[in-house]
Amino acid sequence: MQTKQILFTAPKKAELAAVELSPLKENEVLCRTIYSAVSQGTEKANILDLPNTPGGKFPRKPGYCAVSRVEATGKAVSR
Repeated sequence: MQTKQILFTAPKKAELAAVELSPLKENEVLCRTIYSAVSQGTEKANILDLPNTPGGKFPRKPGYCAVSRVEATGKAVSR
């Protein structure tokens, strides 16, 4: 199964990439994002490689605020 994700691949470069999801582990939950927030400050810091980001390490995968629907659960997830 694939998803789409914003990746910061280098300073001043961002891409919308198709990413293969790994198989669901027994203690994981698969969620389908309905809405996602974009933070101007965080995205700007990543695109400009500012000091408050993981300096020099690319690709970067942002994502921290979303409304989602549970699509599947691993075997060990009970609620």
